[in-house]
Amino acid sequence: MKKKNVDLNQLRNVICYHAYLYYTLDSPIISDFEYDNLIKELILLEKKTQDFKDISPTEKVGSLMLENFKIKKHFVPMLSLDNIYNINELSNFEKKINKRFFLNKQHNFCCELKIDGVAISLLYKKGILIRALTRGDGVQGEDVTLNAFNIKNIPKILNQNFNIPDILEIRGEVYIPLSEFYKLNVLLKNKKFTFSNPRNVAAGSLRHNNPEVTLHRNLMFFCYGFGLCVPKNNFVSHFNFLQKMQKYGFPINSNIVLSKNINDIKKFFLNIQNNRTKFDYEIDGIVVKVDNIFDQTILGNTNKYPKWAIAVKFTPSENVTTIIGISFEVGRTGIITPVAKLAPIKIGGVIIKSASLHSKYEIQRLGVFIGAKVIVHRAGDVIPYIVQVFNENLYSTHIHAVKKIIEFPIYCPMCTSKIIEFNDGKTMRCTNELNCFGQKKKILLHFVSKEAFNIQGIGEKIVNQLLTHQLVSQPIDFFKLDLSSLMMLKYINKKKAEKILLEIKRSKNISLHRFIYALGIKDIGIVTANNLAIFFKKIDCFIHSSISELTSIPKIGNIVANRIFRYIQNISFQENIVNLVSYVCIQPLESLEEIPKNFFWKKKVVLTGRLRNFSRHKIKQVLYKKGARLYSNISKNTEILIYGENPGMKFLKAKKMKMLMINEDSLMKKI
Repeated sequence: MKKKNVDLNQLRNVICYHAYLYYTLDSPIISDFEYDNLIKELILLEKKTQDFKDISPTEKVGSLMLENFKIKKHFVPMLSLDNIYNINELSNFEKKINKRFFLNKQHNFCCELKIDGVAISLLYKKGILIRALTRGDGVQGEDVTLNAFNIKNIPKILNQNFNIPDILEIRGEVYIPLSEFYKLNVLLKNKKFTFSNPRNVAAGSLRHNNPEVTLHRNLMFFCYGFGLCVPKNNFVSHFNFLQKMQKYGFPINSNIVLSKNINDIKKFFLNIQNNRTKFDYEIDGIVVKVDNIFDQTILGNTNKYPKWAIAVKFTPSENVTTIIGISFEVGRTGIITPVAKLAPIKIGGVIIKSASLHSKYEIQRLGVFIGAKVIVHRAGDVIPYIVQVFNENLYSTHIHAVKKIIEFPIYCPMCTSKIIEFNDGKTMRCTNELNCFGQKKKILLHFVSKEAFNIQGIGEKIVNQLLTHQLVSQPIDFFKLDLSSLMMLKYINKKKAEKILLEIKRSKNISLHRFIYALGIKDIGIVTANNLAIFFKKIDCFIHSSISELTSIPKIGNIVANRIFRYIQNISFQENIVNLVSYVCIQPLESLEEIPKNFFWKKKVVLTGRLRNFSRHKIKQVLYKKGARLYSNISKNTEILIYGENPGMKFLKAKKMKMLMINEDSLMKKI
């Protein structure tokens, strides 16, 4: 029992430490998901040992407060929210509510967005703002009144056309819009300091010693509830209360619905989850509240949470794990990329075992070492990457990991050729351009990829075998393969070999821009390849192009032009292209003038998000045939943004610039 008590107290101390980092210093070193799991672990341990204490983190809200601010008591405790990460657990929440009522009462639920900011309490006397407090420890908070006056959309005087209560305490969330967050980090980049997330900026700015900082950070506010009301409130519905507060002058988030049952709540949750990247603020889930305020009173609270509300959080896009090793991978241009091998973790339903570290510079910037505890981020289809390295393994009760420094290679891990460093030692490259196994493999994989020759059925495992058996050493060799050579490979039977040969035959008919892309010239993506194809129209014209011609093409600067020119001037590369041309049929590019005029003709278009009915490769082909000019990034010259699910920052940027934005349903009608 003594050992269990030690573990229990140690876990309490760990949680208190992280609560202090999060609530007091606004500098958390673990994810919300990880913190919530620690709390759940403590709840189970307390039940098992029957060791309950009022000072336990399971009974407390928030943490210690900064000494810079006066501490004042809340008139009504400012509680936190219980939360779940599985939408199906809502039925348990509903059962607990129904248990409290004798009759089988029908409940409506008010569903709101869970803004990832910092909670604030605003006190109004006769409609005039007189005090603003942070949540603090739930009983008392820090007086941030001067700072709150510098948040533009917090009303200082309420709309006097309505019968305002003498005393009204409003609660809500202070946040920084994502557009302002990114703008701030761009400004701070020169000072070699950036904020890791918007929540930290909002909390730090609201609790800054200098109210002018709060003003210039452009924080915003949403109202979500109330505390004290004198005379006593006569609000019946939480949903109607929010509508009334909007008339008083409070900003209310428009994404609020009244749901009659759990199925309606699930639909709302899934809709918000699919569209969360379209908002100009961070959200980490939804909040579900019993709508009837009298029923809220009957249900009551625990020491920490209201029993009539719950947060349903999204599956986290971040998780914590350990770096168990570092490998160095060779790209098709010889660039050597360090990759962190991770203790397996699940993020968004996907098992993650590795994350790119990009460069030697990134390892040094983050302070990465083998054995380090790290936060790994993955959103949508983005390749996982490491956000943060913990200096100390303080969030776990386990023994600290042994720090093992990373040794950078001086020879290529694939061909043992000498590595050169450039960009002030930030980048490493293998010098064996023609004979490095690693470079050859990546060149061949690029050649068969979707946006290049699109030879389905040939992946990394088959390419490895083809190289090992010396059946393929350069792209042209794919077209020399026959049935007997393919059947030499492991797991390739006659049927599969015949299928691959049919794919190779089909791939020989290729458009000029995909042919140029397949060559694998450094910095030539599919969009630049298309611009080159539009300009030159024939492969011969491209091969014999001059520097002046290349620099005259839109979106191709001097560096890229020189890179292309060096490539096409290289005799061996010229021979490769000529040999390739003899095996394939490059389809003549239809000039824009030959394409019938349509909605997308000559329009500058950018794509973002995932489309339901098209792969990214397929929709690009459709748009090229319509005469559209596709670009990777939004600029002042962009005319149309086509967006699907989880569109990201391009959506917000386009919205701010008030450009034409088309969703998938509209796209289907226009093509």
